[in-house]
Amino acid sequence: MITHYLRPMPIQQIIDFAKDQHDGNFSLKISNYTANLKAGDHNYLFAEDIIDTKAFRYYQKMNKQLGGEIREIPQNVKYHDFTGLTKSEEIVEDIICIDISSAYLSVLKNEKVITEETFNWINSTSTKNKKAKTARLKSVGMFASNPMKLIFENGEITDFEQKRNPFAWVFFLACQKTGEAMEICKKELNEDFLFYWVDGIFFRNNKEKIPLILEILKTLGFNSKQENVRNLRKSEKTLLFEKDGKEKILFLPQTNFEEMKEIKFTLPKFTTL
Repeated sequence: MITHYLRPMPIQQIIDFAKDQHDGNFSLKISNYTANLKAGDHNYLFAEDIIDTKAFRYYQKMNKQLGGEIREIPQNVKYHDFTGLTKSEEIVEDIICIDISSAYLSVLKNEKVITEETFNWINSTSTKNKKAKTARLKSVGMFASNPMKLIFENGEITDFEQKRNPFAWVFFLACQKTGEAMEICKKELNEDFLFYWVDGIFFRNNKEKIPLILEILKTLGFNSKQENVRNLRKSEKTLLFEKDGKEKILFLPQTNFEEMKEIKFTLPKFTTL
């Protein structure tokens, strides 16, 4: 089978391509960030990057330690909060960011989902470079996989299935506890709070608050570090700032989630598992 690696594109565009190039006979597997099209002896993978094999090894190691335990998926998880920023504010003063080290992995250790030995192994082998760190993040995200598979014959959908990982609670627990830590820090910062994004909280350069936030996070079971940020600018969909002399940008990630929902709404005769 010939494998083609392509950049992500809208799902409908992938379907139109497959209908045109492969006579409408193909299968399409869609997750939040990737799509895999199989047609004849061709395999097309649409993704921003290819998942490092480390991510699978980390995932398998953690998955073994669950022992089949199923928990309720946490609700109302918060991933970010920008309420400390005005709509058109540009900040040129120095800013402090306190960033949690290995936040999601730390939650799983603190909550006894994984052992300290597993935490140390994953953490020590995933801090060497950006690619390894990404593998660690993706390994936790793999617990929340909810792929959709569509079978097409002559351009029409003939079969559909979607299965949620029964251990999705692992990912959402990690998100929930990290968000709760950010909320506690936010309350302590009061008017100095600017925003938090997943595991990093940004606030005005009030040096008296730095040891307080570091201590709060330590009490909650997190190691964290201080980072200095400058020249924060906010637009409608992005945040730009300088950290360690380099320009950084934060923006909400684009996923296949909305298109996956639309596809499901057009398939009343099929069952979601």
